[in-house]
Amino acid sequence: MKPLLAFLLLTTGLTFAQTPDLTLARDKNWLIIQGPHLPKGEIRINYLEAYCRTNSTTADWHDTTIGHTTELLSLSDDKKTMKLR
Repeated sequence: MKPLLAFLLLTTGLTFAQTPDLTLARDKNWLIIQGPHLPKGEIRINYLEAYCRTNSTTADWHDTTIGHTTELLSLSDDKKTMKLR
């Protein structure tokens, strides 16, 4: 469930306007959802997106993946909306 949540948050620019206690942050590949009611105050999701070449099921992982990075475009002042590219 966490990878799906991360994917939705990162690709849709999802906002937490209906949940005022939650905010977003990012640290390298970590998506961080923060809120005082969460265990330890936050949920950290390691965001991994892999693109694979043809015949990836029989090749070594490092020969299979295609490099990809995600760039933070903006984080709203209230930390409710994050946009990535």
